Amino acid sequence: MAVSGSTLRPGIVALLCGALLVSACGCEDPGSPLVSHKHPDELITKAELEVLKRILGKLPEPLWADWRNCYIPTPDWPDTRTLPVSELVDEEQRKLNDRWDAELLKARFDQSRAIKLILRRERVTTEQFASLLLSVGLATSRSYVPKEFDLAAYERRGLIIVKQLKADGRPYEGLTEDEREQVLFRAVWITRLDRATRLLQPPAENVALVKRESELLAKLLPDEFLKNPLDELADPLEERGVPFIELPDSGSDADIPWTRSEALPHSERGAAAL
Repeated sequence: MAVSGSTLRPGIVALLCGALLVSACGCEDPGSPLVSHKHPDELITKAELEVLKRILGKLPEPLWADWRNCYIPTPDWPDTRTLPVSELVDEEQRKLNDRWDAELLKARFDQSRAIKLILRRERVTTEQFASLLLSVGLATSRSYVPKEFDLAAYERRGLIIVKQLKADGRPYEGLTEDEREQVLFRAVWITRLDRATRLLQPPAENVALVKRESELLAKLLPDEFLKNPLDELADPLEERGVPFIELPDSGSDADIPWTRSEALPHSERGAAAL
């Protein structure tokens, strides 16, 4: 007895679907062990850290030597910059943001055949590698900041000073030498604020994880992540409340009246007279 096409169609379709499913399971790509993009405020798993450690351990030494990407020097604007101070601040902040942009870091890694080959073997994309590296690096940096250091208060101070700079509409080139020096003195806080804000991002769990792996990470990560990034920006005079540079609102030492006789203690006046 002939079987109609309408009777066979459901069975054939089911059979084909089953065959395709088996075939797909048999040759399925296990996929990447990492998420598409890791943000610094997201938890880092031990498995993800193991993948990163394997990749870092395979990178050629010359490729990684003296690598510095995230913690760049403080502003040092030439006297000839014609932009207002406020726009120079915006420009500097964009530059700092770019240093932590995984997409831009990915573009740099894409130029290295060595890195791309290593990542392909680990089934990891350059974006996944870049974002995880930045997250682990930032958490490691945070682990070097002393527990007693008040990062939140440091950030609040930076917000106040940078806000003042962003309100300064004077063309930088038109400032006097002393005024430019004062602006640059305060502009250090653009960098301090950026670092403080980022160091507050990693969850405590990430910091604890990298601390447990600190001995091995110290051999694998770039040197810029293996220290407190605020140390190189410290100014003991400023932190103790003694300004090194005379600011407009604090007056000038030259305006303070004094005489030598009044400056010397009574016991020293007699010695001076002798």
